[in-house]
Amino acid sequence: MENEKYVKKGNSSVDGLQLNIRNPKDKLYLTVGDDCVINGIINIGEAEFKIGDRVMINGSTFYCTTGVTIGNPAQILKLLLMKTKKLR
Repeated sequence: MENEKYVKKGNSSVDGLQLNIRNPKDKLYLTVGDDCVINGIINIGEAEFKIGDRVMINGSTFYCTTGVTIGNPAQILKLLLMKTKKLR
């Protein structure tokens, strides 16, 4: 996986993850718990993306500029999620 230095993961498989970070800084952007299988695309702006334990994500795409937390356990299949700040 590209951008591995921005990821903290437990005992999980993220081999099928494509992580895209816009203007990366020296910080963690993605935290993945234990016993997860992540296959999908995560596009991050300034946000922090947190995935709990026993989570399966398959074939999903996430676009986020604000934080996202997925609790545990969870199963997400074929989802497109766009989470952004409100513009004034």
